[in-house]
Amino acid sequence: MNIRKIAVFVEGQTEYIFVRDFLCAWYEFDAKKLGLECYQFNGNKENKIPYPHGTRDSENFYLIYNVGNDQSVLSKMLKEAPRLQNSGYQQIVGLNDMFSDAYHAKVKNRQIDLKVNETFKIYERI
Repeated sequence: MNIRKIAVFVEGQTEYIFVRDFLCAWYEFDAKKLGLECYQFNGNKENKIPYPHGTRDSENFYLIYNVGNDQSVLSKMLKEAPRLQNSGYQQIVGLNDMFSDAYHAKVKNRQIDLKVNETFKIYERI
């Protein structure tokens, strides 16, 4: 069986819970279809977070990394990408808060600006 492996980097606890719960619901809580493990970075050390689902042999296996800081999502993702690719991960995804302090520094009156939104999106194949 060909296992699909995906790594997801998120900025914090809220995003971690959202992604984990979304994946479980999407795959109907079926451990044959979904396996996931979650880790939190503490400096350069990975700490395993409880509540794994399924196994690494499930049809779709996800690693979710909580980097704990929206400014670190991209840098952690890029740093870990070669190791993950060498381990067979086909996709590496990063999610962070769109309306961060860096975003509000570029807009007036803390308003949503579609042109500024586009500058924060990164579509890059690693």
